[in-house]
Parts: sequence; structure tokens; C-alpha cells
Amino acid sequence: MGWRKLGDDGQELCRQLDYLVGGVQVLKTSIQMRRLVNAKELWCGGLYRDIAGDDLSVDVTYSKAALRHMKDARFLLSTLLDSLDHAIHIVSKDIAIDCQAFGLTLLPDDVLTNIFESYVETSVTPDGRVDPGVSPQILASVCKRFRQIALAHSNLWQRVSLRFSSHLLLLHKTRCQAPIVFMDADDAASLADAAAKLEVAHPNRNWQELHLTYADENLGHLSYGLLKQMIQTPFEALEYLSICNDTSIRNENRYTITIPIHMEPGDSDILCSWEMPKLTNLQLYNVYPLNPLQSENVTHFTFEVDRTGVTDLDTGGFCRLLQSMPNIQAFSLALNADFVFTNGTPTRRLALPCLESFELKVGEETPVSTVKQLRSILDVQHIRRLSLQCSGCFNCDEEFLNLFIVVLTPYVDKEGEPESQFPFVKLENFILEVQHLQGSNVPFGRLFQAMPNVQHITLKLPGTADPVFDEAWKDPDNNILRYLRTLRLAPPQSSPNDFSCQLSGIEEFFSDGYCQDFERLEVHFRPPYNSATSKARLLNILGEKLRWIEC
Repeated sequence: MGWRKLGDDGQELCRQLDYLVGGVQVLKTSIQMRRLVNAKELWCGGLYRDIAGDDLSVDVTYSKAALRHMKDARFLLSTLLDSLDHAIHIVSKDIAIDCQAFGLTLLPDDVLTNIFESYVETSVTPDGRVDPGVSPQILASVCKRFRQIALAHSNLWQRVSLRFSSHLLLLHKTRCQAPIVFMDADDAASLADAAAKLEVAHPNRNWQELHLTYADENLGHLSYGLLKQMIQTPFEALEYLSICNDTSIRNENRYTITIPIHMEPGDSDILCSWEMPKLTNLQLYNVYPLNPLQSENVTHFTFEVDRTGVTDLDTGGFCRLLQSMPNIQAFSLALNADFVFTNGTPTRRLALPCLESFELKVGEETPVSTVKQLRSILDVQHIRRLSLQCSGCFNCDEEFLNLFIVVLTPYVDKEGEPESQFPFVKLENFILEVQHLQGSNVPFGRLFQAMPNVQHITLKLPGTADPVFDEAWKDPDNNILRYLRTLRLAPPQSSPNDFSCQLSGIEEFFSDGYCQDFERLEVHFRPPYNSATSKARLLNILGEKLRWIEC
């Protein structure tokens, strides 16, 4: 930093520095002598002379010069402070990463390992790629301790991509023998080259997971053809299989494109020929095989149909696909497309004897009739966990949400009394989430009556929703929510506001102890929100059972 002015030999600057140093020296001496010193004595003692006893008066002759010295010194001190601030900023920036790394090195090995695992997991992008900029190699290069931990845990080296170089693939192979393989196809030439490298580095019998993503059906066809050449033995270790057909990989305007999800017969035959004795988790996104898979040990199945060009799904084929997985415990079904199930409704609902959890997500593109068909196909009366998500759009019909609930809980008159045809008699956990809809037409009474033994409820509703809890539910003929233990209210991600101000009905419902086993009410709200009044009323009713949480 340059301090001297043009034409200045530095003497004036030195005099100003001497002036500052002199004042600081006086302060230091007074501290050492445990003596108080005032500002006049510190900076302008020479202006005062003893005239008579303790009478101090200003020496006018030197006053102007002294004031100039003090002002110059103040300006110089301000410049020094600016210089110090700049140095602090530069040094802090230079050592920030090193300081953070040093702080992390003080953590126990198990905590560091968890942090490293979370870091490596972020390497997977939403479109199924592995970001080489987030890798265990970076962790291992920070310091000796990081390297020791990174090399000691093979799961940090699991994620491999077809885009890795041959050297990097072999490096991961030496660190981990059970890889998680990501195969994302958006270019035919690079796909063929990468598949050859992967075959050498990691034979398919060792794969623990396979995530296959392609941008269109042509690249999907190439991917299956290459995999057919590579896969000559069963997937002896494969536990997780995800196949995604998603045009958004290459096209930003994905909402104007339809995606055919029916696999070509040859590609379907290749997929169905894979032997996967340990497969427990299967996810199909816009992919509909024509034949059942060899997936008898699958316990978690996810099937998503989104913005497709298909006009129908064969009911029999859908049932056969599910029947090929008799051990399903959790089934997640996401529908956001204009299609229906064809070729009739089975005479009996398909029973999945091990099913305990069912998640249904429905978008505004899905006809209500399709949801009704689905109810006629699947038997989910004995599930213990149910999650419903209804997603609309800015200008869609609000009645869609109401009809969605109605078709899931149909009633018929029997001797003048309503009786549920489709009760969730064993249901214990229920989640309802409403996205991009007002949520004002939710028939809560009808919904909760279909689950007489529910114990835990989560409602994620927009700010316009009104979670009405009717006193009529307590009638002995209804006994709705009699066994409720926990209720969680939270805004969905799509809602900028919460509905915490609309809790009067809930306050009245819980005021008389009707729910004898009730343990906790959680209200999640977003700031800024003046919640004092609502919180005070609920706290007066529930006491320690209330959890008021800012999210």
C-alpha cells in the first residue's frame, strides 16, 4: 500500500506516525503505572501550561497547530484501520478453507465418515449424472487424516459413472468392489465408449445398484443393446434398480413433450431376462415393461407416469407386473398423465399380501376416472401407512381435489346408513399433501371416516386451506379420530404462506379430551407470522402436548 503523497519526502508522514506512537506510549505507560489518563493529557498535553496552581489554560500560540496534528493523526489512523480491515479480509479469505478443514479434523472418525458420506451423495445430480467435482479424491487430498478415513471406507467410492475415465474407474474398483453404477445416455458415441470401459472395470455381477437414465427411446434402445452385450451373468449383488426415461435431460421445455413409456418388445425382453435374486428396490419412471420382471424379492416398488404420450395402460399387464413382486411392502405410484387402464377391470382386486405402505401422487393431468379404476384394481384395505399427494396448477379446477378424495372413499346406502366400500381398516399413519391448489374443498370427514383406527396424521396444506375438525365426528355413530395420537400440520413446499391462523376448529375439537390417547400436536409455520394468539389458545388447551415449530 502506498502511503507517501506526490512531492512528499515522507517526513510529514513520519511526524504523524511519531505523534500517534507518542500517544499510544503515554497510554501504555499509564496502564503499567495503574494510573488514569484523560484524553487531553493523552493527545494534547502540550497545549496546557501551569499558570497558577491547578489552573490550566490553553496556550493559544500552539492551539491551531495542535488541532491540525490531531486531525491529521485521525485521518492517518482511519487510513490505517481501512488497511487493517483489508488485510483481515484477504487473510480470512486465504485461510478459510484451511481453517474449516482444520476444524473438521478435530471431529471423531464416525462423525467425519457421516459427513463424507453426505458430501459424496451430493455428487448425484437430479438428471442422473455423477458430478466429478464432488468426489472422494478431493476429500483424500485435503490432509493425511482425511485421506486415511476416505481410503478406509469403501462406500465413499461406490458411485461410478460411465463418464469416468478408465483410470478413475479402475481407481474406484480398487477401493470398492460393490459399485453403484450410473449410466446416463444422451449421446450414442460416448455411450458405446463408456460402456466398454465400465465392463472392464466393474463386471455386472458385482453391481450393488444400477441407475439407468436416457433422454429418449432411441438412446434407451442403444442402452439396452449395450447392456445386453455386457451382461452375461446374473446380477448376483444388485439390490436397487432405477430406470428413468426423461426428455428433460436434453430439453428444457419438457412440459410440451409427450414421452412414450411402453418399451419396445426387444428392449422389454432384455430387461425381463435379467436375473436379480437380491433386488429389493425397483423404480420405473416413464418405463413400462411388456412382461413381468424377475423381481420376486422386491419389497419397495416405485412406478411413475409423467407427461407421457400413452393413451392407455393394459390392466392385465399392470396386474402381472405387480404380481411378479409378491413381497412388495411399500408401493409408490405417481400419475400425472392423461391415460386410462384398458381391457376391463379384474373380477377381484389384486391383493399384495405383504403391502404395508401405499403412496399415491396424482397430478392435474390425471383423469379422476383413472384413480377410480386404480381403486378397483388394487386391494389396499390392509395397509398401515397411506400417503396421498394431490398436485394442481395455477388455473386448474379446484373440484379435482374433492373428486380425488371421493373416488378413494366411495359410500353406498345400506338400510339408510352410509357404509364405506373401501375403508382403510388397519391404517395407522396417514399423510395428505396438497400442492398448487387452494385445498378449501377437502372432505376431511369423509376421508377420516374411511380410516377408523388411524393414530398419526400429517396434513401439508396451503395457506388457503381450512382444516375443519367437526364436532359431529365425536358422535358415537361416527367416532372419527377416536384413537388419534399425533397430528402434524405443515405448509407444503409450494405454498408461500401457512394456515396457522385457521386453527379455531382444531382448538375446539381437542378441548374436551375426546382423543384420550392424544400425545402431540405439531404446528409448523413460516415466518413472518404473528402466532402469539393462536399459540396461546392451543397452549392453554394442550399444554406440553403442543409443539410450535418454525420451518
